[in-house]
Amino acid sequence: MILNEHHLNYSTANSLQMNDMSESRLRAYRLLIVPGGNFVTMGNSLKSGTTATIHNAVESGLNYLGICAGAILGGDTIYHDNGLNLTNGVRFEFYAYVNRGIHRAAAPIADAGVGTLDSTGKMARNLLAGVR
Repeated sequence: MILNEHHLNYSTANSLQMNDMSESRLRAYRLLIVPGGNFVTMGNSLKSGTTATIHNAVESGLNYLGICAGAILGGDTIYHDNGLNLTNGVRFEFYAYVNRGIHRAAAPIADAGVGTLDSTGKMARNLLAGVR
């Protein structure tokens, strides 16, 4: 793990532990990393006071890194009432899909000028012209 390799101290906490954490305790850390998962479940697992605590700690200087669902949880959402709104009302484009009830969608994987992978993982047409 990168943190161990660089001798960086860290702590982990689940939503129950986060619910018990005060703002001053949270601000004692330099960075809060929130991983991926289901952002609705994550938000619903936090008390409204906890999201306010996190929001206030970030506003007071705590760094926040949200990865995938952690980034969505950090933004503004109308999908559930317990987002962190660290973006002060700015919504990620992803919410256009969520507001339509889409939580997972296929995304094409492509390489410039090469083509797009199909559902089997094979390149569809234009596979590196000249390579046989």
